[in-house]
Amino acid sequence: MLYSIPAFLYFLNNNLAVHIQIHMDPTSYQILSNFKIFTTAILYRLIMKKHLTKQQWFALILLFFGGLTYSLGTFKNSPLIPMTITNSTVEIQEMYIRPLGISMIAIYCTLSGFAGVYNEWILKRNYSESLHLQNIFLYSYGTFLNLIPAISIVIANSKTVKDVNLFQGFTVYTWLLVLTQ
Repeated sequence: MLYSIPAFLYFLNNNLAVHIQIHMDPTSYQILSNFKIFTTAILYRLIMKKHLTKQQWFALILLFFGGLTYSLGTFKNSPLIPMTITNSTVEIQEMYIRPLGISMIAIYCTLSGFAGVYNEWILKRNYSESLHLQNIFLYSYGTFLNLIPAISIVIANSKTVKDVNLFQGFTVYTWLLVLTQ
């Protein structure tokens, strides 16, 4: 049952990551998602009582202000559809971050940090159990939690039971991706 908590947090976090993409461009998301390193370190210090060196604190502060500086340059109250800058040869999507995107990325980074620290706490607490067995528990809960909405959506969109096909639209490349992950 302990493993269901980080699995649920990762489930929320992964779904939140998809919704964040609406409120900021991919580059902004990638840079700002590095704040999860900052929140993980802070939570690791608070929960696990792990001390950080001066160099580690300096690196975290540098990471924080680097991301903050970047986000202030692209922060704007953007329209629902981002604008594109068109040149005669290249079309570039304008960089943007909406106010809701900032709060969503803060929640994303905090959830990610807490899930990681809590997961490590469980692993260290149950060190007598095999690491592989603990991972099986965690991933079993994660798989179950992620299948519930997927199956619900497929069933809701199907007219009959025969129409239910979770793998509709999968190509050879999709299967290769699934199998290699």
